[in-house]
Amino acid sequence: MSRLLKRLEGHLAGAPGGPGPGNAMTPPPAPPPKTHQEDPCLVRREVLDLDLGLLKALLGCTRKAGGLPPVLRAMLRRSPQEGHRGALLFDVEATGLSRGAGTLVFLLGMVRLGPDAVVLEQYFLRTLGLEAQLLQAFLDQLESRPLLISYNGKSYDLAVLRNRLIINGLLPAPEAEPRTLPHLDLLHTGRALWKGTLTNHRLGTLEGELLGLARGPGELEGALMPAAWFSWLNTRDEASLEAMMEHNRQDLVSCLLLAQRALEELLHSSSRPVAHNAANLLAKARLWGPAGALAVGLGAEGLAKTSLRAWLRAGPG
Repeated sequence: MSRLLKRLEGHLAGAPGGPGPGNAMTPPPAPPPKTHQEDPCLVRREVLDLDLGLLKALLGCTRKAGGLPPVLRAMLRRSPQEGHRGALLFDVEATGLSRGAGTLVFLLGMVRLGPDAVVLEQYFLRTLGLEAQLLQAFLDQLESRPLLISYNGKSYDLAVLRNRLIINGLLPAPEAEPRTLPHLDLLHTGRALWKGTLTNHRLGTLEGELLGLARGPGELEGALMPAAWFSWLNTRDEASLEAMMEHNRQDLVSCLLLAQRALEELLHSSSRPVAHNAANLLAKARLWGPAGALAVGLGAEGLAKTSLRAWLRAGPG
């Protein structure tokens, strides 16, 4: 922990207008009484202009029950019992890696993916003890039963969110229960598609080795996010706030581009091919199901892709 604090102090001290090292983790004062003008969540909203045509066509449309092609059902690891409307990518920043009751969500990023627009929203917890509004924003997005997208969200993000919903007495209605929604976890998909071809499967590694992205040298590290939030509660430093928001935003954008890349890998040759080995081909074949596995094994992957392209041309259903 002491090494993390020193790294945070160095980051904040070097940021324009950043606080001095002595302010990094001093205990925050008690939150002031809430007034009707006070909003516990800082909301940022942005319409993203990204080339996500394939992602929007496959996941951003309304689909009836059973309206997904077999390959996507395999990627989701569950055949949805009901239909869904659009897709929702989500990413949380929390005070620890534990999924227990003591872990608090202080920043929630969501991207609503529809057939026409991609809208990014960020909810930031400005005041201790007032997280219900942040959690309610997540619940509101679940009412239409979207297809969920995350990076390691099945194991971490969703578990933390559900714990906080329960603790705050915000149990979702059965139709909006997040565990019953179709969920594309890009960590599992990435392991299947690029098995044995990458250094590891951390998001930062996939950004560099698959997407060709590089974060700035001064960007706040993910490990420092909790300490940065505790520091912000004490200092209200704008540079620290912007660093946290930018880190979360980049995670969301990277996940969108990664999802698009995964679909490109399944549907046609990628613009940045990755060397394939036997383990990679076998893992990829499993995503296609028995017929696709045979096609991949025979070197006739195009047969499986043709059926998916036909499904795309048929439109929402």
